[in-house]
Amino acid sequence: LWLGTGAGLTRLKDGKFTTYSKKDGLSHRIIRSLYEDAKGALWIGTEGGGLNRFFGGKFSSFSTKDGLSNNSVLTIYQDREGSIWLGTFGGGLNRIRDDKFITYTAREGLGNDLALAVYQSRDGSIWIGTIGGLSRFKDGKFRNYTIRNGLPDTKVYAFAEDQAGNMWLGTNGGLCRFKGGRVTTYTTKDGLSHDSVRSLFYDSKGRLWVGTRGGLDRFKAGKIINYSKFGFPSMP
Repeated sequence: LWLGTGAGLTRLKDGKFTTYSKKDGLSHRIIRSLYEDAKGALWIGTEGGGLNRFFGGKFSSFSTKDGLSNNSVLTIYQDREGSIWLGTFGGGLNRIRDDKFITYTAREGLGNDLALAVYQSRDGSIWIGTIGGLSRFKDGKFRNYTIRNGLPDTKVYAFAEDQAGNMWLGTNGGLCRFKGGRVTTYTTKDGLSHDSVRSLFYDSKGRLWVGTRGGLDRFKAGKIINYSKFGFPSMP
């Protein structure tokens, strides 16, 4: 189990913690994102020290000097073709392909240059959650969705895709289902523990798990079960 903290990178294995810091080769002590790729390499996004890669017991680092658009990396994702996608704090979206950085910003059509989440759906589209709404990247072009298109809020934190191919979005204004270009929103009025949805996970039994600032919820067949009442702590 890998943990990103404000004091470095920590691994929990066999009941023991091992902490990695700058003296071990980490470029920055504050970790914002973690992702393990298909080859088993761990990618680490930091607060201001760029991107790190941990593989074979060694760290390598990448920064704006290497082509990264911003040294604060908020989210990391690998698509099915093997490219690594990075959402940055103000530097837009980065793609690592053939060891080269490709940058997409508002100039190329991205909805906002502060990217919070990245996800690839089964049709090959790359979905990007930003503080300015939702962006969909397909066939080299961006299409953007905001409050004008039905989103309850412009901040999109998380993605999941259900078995029917519908996209689910975690936003600062509730849980959204994106189906056929239309948005359906579920909020505390529908039983959600909090309207700020920060993480989503769709399990093999067809259940959508929803992490909010108020606790943990489960969504299935149109019903929301709130687990915060069973003792799960809420986010401070």
